[in-house]
Amino acid sequence: MESRITLRNIKHAAFASHETHCFEATVCLDGDRACKVENDGQGGSDNYFKFQGQSDESFDTMIIELRKACAEHLKETDPECYDQFVVKKVNLRDRALRNEINYSLLSDACIEIVLCDVLNRSLITKEIKRSMRAKIMMSEVATGKIYEVKSKPDDESIEYCKKKYEPDYLILNTLPEEEQFYHWTKTTEA
Repeated sequence: MESRITLRNIKHAAFASHETHCFEATVCLDGDRACKVENDGQGGSDNYFKFQGQSDESFDTMIIELRKACAEHLKETDPECYDQFVVKKVNLRDRALRNEINYSLLSDACIEIVLCDVLNRSLITKEIKRSMRAKIMMSEVATGKIYEVKSKPDDESIEYCKKKYEPDYLILNTLPEEEQFYHWTKTTEA
């Protein structure tokens, strides 16, 4: 599922991330700026605030819309989390009432859960791209384990690896970004 929520202008400080990510970013909903977010990485909640030039009314409206989009995202991708952070938080025990949620009553926990997921995905994607520029990355088909060939991923080197390692290994450098992400993050059961 493609998320309606994205982060732009991410500044992440891994060295300062202790209990949570230490970061700041612009939160976008359907491609439009919704607000700014920051966390000091010490375990506290995210802080949301207006971007430069945003009115109080626009900020309040965007936070409610963001809560709604995040709740919908959780409902689609993680129904158990949705039940815990949306349904129980507004005391909706009757399934018929779930469509009548007053999103202004929701806490920002659902936003924080979705933003953490979006940030994690962004950080992993950045790591994948960094690795793919420097080395040839392969996934063993049988186990899903990731291996690297310490060779610049030029056409000649990739072709050599294909001949030597396929079909037992997938050359991740040749796959679309979504497939790279899938193989990079795929967990295998022992």
